[in-house]
Amino acid sequence: MAYLTLIARGLPGSGKSTFFNKLSELSRRSVFICSADKYRYNEEGEYVFKVEDNKRCHQWCLMDFLARLHSPSILVIDNTNVNFLDFYHYYAVSEAYERETFVVNFECTVEESIARNVHGVPESTIRRMSAKLQTPLPDFVKVLKGEEETLRKFVESS
Repeated sequence: MAYLTLIARGLPGSGKSTFFNKLSELSRRSVFICSADKYRYNEEGEYVFKVEDNKRCHQWCLMDFLARLHSPSILVIDNTNVNFLDFYHYYAVSEAYERETFVVNFECTVEESIARNVHGVPESTIRRMSAKLQTPLPDFVKVLKGEEETLRKFVESS
């Protein structure tokens, strides 16, 4: 069974976390989810977004990922990753470790993202992110759709 890395790519509210939490529940393999959001909760368990924490949260997410590269767990990068450079380091390292690596695209409209966004991301930021998502990825990047059919395939193969 191949070691597997899945890199989410989509707007806030597009279903990334829901998809990967469902994969974690249904898969026979362990699933480890690396997410910068994991480091944005305060002592009371409330999500607190501060722009000045971005670098630190993403560094911790990367360290989580690097610490688990030898694990047979399915590794998930659950961040927005709207630019190729947002996730290139995860993709390149995963491939270097001979893990099967996919970017999982989650599609939704800007309006859906604004309505579903639970983290309070400003509308102007969502609109900028949406424009960046339109940039094509390099041909070597393996891309899947974040939909029920993809989830079923991963669960069946685990």
